[in-house]
Amino acid sequence: MSKKKTSRNLARRLAVEQFEPRCLLSADTVSFFGYGALSASFPPDGTQIGTHQNNLNETFDQAFGQGKWQEVIEEALQTWAREADINAGLVADDGSPAGVYGPLRGDERFGDIRLFAIPMGDDIWAEAVSENSSTAGTWSGDMIFNSNAKWRGLDDLRTVALHEFGHIFGLEHSSDPKSPMYVHGPSSNNEPTADDLLMLRQLHGARPIDSNESDKSNDKLKQAFRIRGNEELAQEDFNGSQVWIQFGDLHSENDVDYYRIDTALNYSGPVAIEVSTRELSSAHLDVAIVDEKERELTKASLNSLFGSAEVMQVDAVTPGTKLYLRVRSGDSPMWAQGHYAITVAHPETLAKEQVEIQSYIHTVHRWYFDSKGAKRGFSYHLLATGQDGYGDDDQHADDKGGGAANDMAIAVLGSNHTVYTAVGSITDTTDVDTFRFRTSKNLAAGVKLLVNVETLDYGTLVPEVTVWDHKGAQISGEFQSVGFGVTQLLIPSASADTEYVIKVQASSVSSQFRIGNYSLEAQVSTLVEANTEYMSGNLDTASSTLESTLYVAIPQILTFSLSGSSLATQSDMQLLFRLFDQKMQLVTSIAAPVGKMRSLPGVFVEAGEYYLQVSRLTSNSALPQVAVRLTGTQAADTIGPLIAPVDSEPLYVCDEGTDFCYPDGTQTTDPIATDPTVSVPLPPPPLAPLPLPPDEFFWDPLISPTNVARPLDVNNDAVITPMDALIVINYLNSHPAGTYPDQFVGFLDTNADSFITPIDALLVINLLNKPA
Repeated sequence: MSKKKTSRNLARRLAVEQFEPRCLLSADTVSFFGYGALSASFPPDGTQIGTHQNNLNETFDQAFGQGKWQEVIEEALQTWAREADINAGLVADDGSPAGVYGPLRGDERFGDIRLFAIPMGDDIWAEAVSENSSTAGTWSGDMIFNSNAKWRGLDDLRTVALHEFGHIFGLEHSSDPKSPMYVHGPSSNNEPTADDLLMLRQLHGARPIDSNESDKSNDKLKQAFRIRGNEELAQEDFNGSQVWIQFGDLHSENDVDYYRIDTALNYSGPVAIEVSTRELSSAHLDVAIVDEKERELTKASLNSLFGSAEVMQVDAVTPGTKLYLRVRSGDSPMWAQGHYAITVAHPETLAKEQVEIQSYIHTVHRWYFDSKGAKRGFSYHLLATGQDGYGDDDQHADDKGGGAANDMAIAVLGSNHTVYTAVGSITDTTDVDTFRFRTSKNLAAGVKLLVNVETLDYGTLVPEVTVWDHKGAQISGEFQSVGFGVTQLLIPSASADTEYVIKVQASSVSSQFRIGNYSLEAQVSTLVEANTEYMSGNLDTASSTLESTLYVAIPQILTFSLSGSSLATQSDMQLLFRLFDQKMQLVTSIAAPVGKMRSLPGVFVEAGEYYLQVSRLTSNSALPQVAVRLTGTQAADTIGPLIAPVDSEPLYVCDEGTDFCYPDGTQTTDPIATDPTVSVPLPPPPLAPLPLPPDEFFWDPLISPTNVARPLDVNNDAVITPMDALIVINYLNSHPAGTYPDQFVGFLDTNADSFITPIDALLVINLLNKPA
């Protein structure tokens, strides 16, 4: 779909059925639109979530019995997944706090969907954080059960989970009393209705046959699909040196897949075949190695809750032998559908490199299962030579656009809401990927264009995205979010029957952040909304700080994006945003170079009064004027979490009606409001300019107190001079020695002990006094 064929083209081939538009789809872009598999996890008890600690395991073990409730929740997840192009496998969870900074999908610390329990009000059974807002960061898609709920049994749990998973996959409430999406809480509706499934497939596509069956079915032994890794790079038969990986999918309970492995004429050693669903899907499988007469040589079953990996082995083969692998559904129709991975290798290699191979399988499958490249398979043993990585190298074929631009696929189609998608790779520092799409002839009034680029591999590409018309003129827009692996650009008005061109390339950053894989969405919709403006104004010599009051009536998950522009060119000029609570405790902060946007996802705030502060930092005493904007979104909507203390009540409620009445006189239905005045003095900003935020800031806003690459390089200029010691000394002349402060003040902690003391300066001085 998105790329021309090359020697290693893994462009995603979407299989999307088009339906008439429906009104009950989630309003925003679907963050989990099916790129391979999703993952889910059960965080350990004690994991921080807002003001609470997770108690899921203790609560449900007591209510339902240890080991029983997990399968019920997975069954609810599988009920939706098996009906569409969705795969969801369970993964481990390291207990990182809910909403911790990280990529939207594929975070190796925990699942894309995390399942918590905390005490909530009596009228709530569970809440799902809408997966639609990609600016919510790792909050997106999380589910929170009420540990105070009066659960009557596992049937209650199943229907509640089924309802919330429906929200996570993009469905709103249904008007059909027979739908599990009709009632928020326990019900007798255990199966989605036909309309529910129609809407689900609009968003995620129907479950297709896998690429191995695109030319002909492999349901019979005589039509077995031959496994030989990446056949464009490795044509030989198996000789014990290769590690071949092939993906497959059972798309119904009657589906059977056959594969063939040809051994070399000079090989008589052992062959190991591993079949794995681990972290890929919830499918239960029966697998067997058979001969040409379908006599079983060895067999295994995969039916574990957290996915399985079973290795079958033939100890010695006759040279030139043909081995066959049969894969079919296992013990229950519920678990009949799902993806799996096959690895063919020498037993010693498979055992020695098991962790590395599994990691590679998970990475490749997550983003590229549906590409035509998956049919060829992968030759893991060639990875070290650089010959069998994954990606989409177009050899610069589309750099100039025009007729070479890649057509984007339509994922969702409607007069007021259409989503176009693609995947691609920036393979070198000069690569430019060009995509195009044409809007419908019948667009509703007020349609906007939101372009979303998500880097698919943590710590890689920092993209630059622009939108152009078909005549080559760039269309101006406003960035909504830049950070945590996501870049969003909003074009305020889209025209009917118009061709738009999107260009994706690397930003002007360090070379390590100028290559990588990404997904691209273009949403043409009346449902798109621009960021809320929290604060704006000009900073100059007379006023170097802007301050406002933020009122929050109901606990919220808020996002913040900071940007500024200036006619002056000064490389070290920055903006610093800080959010304080009523006790003047720092809640969060972020710095942005002037001329660039930086964003914070998913900041949880309880009801109360907060203070916003944006300061300008520069080494120039003649401060040039900077135009500042602080914007953001409310990631928690009407199906979002209520994760406040159980006994808390909404603040600022008017005496009559449902509006909120704020101290500044504002009356509104909005649970947040800003006041451009501040009644109390806020902590002053840092006295000295901060070191420039590094390029990895796009991935992680928490800049270390210590320069990780060069601990004694305090000013981060790549050399160690007396200036590095002087910066620490100047700080200590105006601040007492002690623990590193809550806000970032520079790389002053040279010995990484969490304190700023004279020792930090002395370490620099001692190094400079050493003989050359």
